[in-house]
Amino acid sequence: MDAVLVLMNAVFLAFIVSTMFSVGLATTVAQLTAVLRNARWLVGALLASLVAVPVIGWGLAEVFPLEGATFIALVMVASSPGAPFAVAVTGIAKGDLVSGAATMAILAVVGSVTAPVTVGFIIGASDVAAAGGGEINVAELVLSIVVLQIVPFMVGMAMRAWVPESADGWAPAVKKISSVAFGLVMLAIVVGGFRQVIDLIGSWIILAAFVAGTAWFAVGALLGSGSQKSRSTAGIVAANRNAGPVLLIATASFADVEGVVPAIITVYIVQLVSQVALASWLGMRTDVVTAESTV
Repeated sequence: MDAVLVLMNAVFLAFIVSTMFSVGLATTVAQLTAVLRNARWLVGALLASLVAVPVIGWGLAEVFPLEGATFIALVMVASSPGAPFAVAVTGIAKGDLVSGAATMAILAVVGSVTAPVTVGFIIGASDVAAAGGGEINVAELVLSIVVLQIVPFMVGMAMRAWVPESADGWAPAVKKISSVAFGLVMLAIVVGGFRQVIDLIGSWIILAAFVAGTAWFAVGALLGSGSQKSRSTAGIVAANRNAGPVLLIATASFADVEGVVPAIITVYIVQLVSQVALASWLGMRTDVVTAESTV
């Protein structure tokens, strides 16, 4: 059993490191510079993902009768911006892939530092940690996430800038490692907590997660700037949350709180289904508008 746990921990770390390395390999200095120069877009994205989304998540966790594990799960997901999956969702929606990818990279790096702080503040203010048995060491978590996320991202971006041929050669393999590791992590969590995930069917966390995802997209689009396409991209970037820091915080600080990880997986399943459905509708709408404009 100990060997299995060691193996799964290694797979989990491989997922986090390879994901951020992959993002770095795909991010150019020009992309980041373009986003950083667009002050209105950048401020809107930061306000949406770092302030508005966590506040909405916290508010919904309070409004819906969520307690213990489900409360913690929704708050943690809300506090972690910069999901690499947002790029894929943006593609489905036929959004601005360049701006979306660059903004996601910025949020992933910034969120590596802010996520533990935000979670610690909200959980502490809500007195849920004391009631559920979880305890957050913010300094240790920030250091761990910086090492596991920011360093691989910077290495990948440096390769993209200085040795682009090597970056192109490494990118497919690293992306595959990330995808396989993520699948194995999700499989292990679902299998290990299958009964708990099933028990959450029909609970308030499912409705809360759906409402949260919709609200997060809306606030991202509202605080975004530019065309409708750009605002839709801003909404997608805000609504999709980064699983890496969430799972790291969960395993480091809430491993002894029963039901936290299954609740997190439930939130992400709802988010995945709802965001892909929304993106598909946006993509079809874009096709219709494009067709009408060419007539």
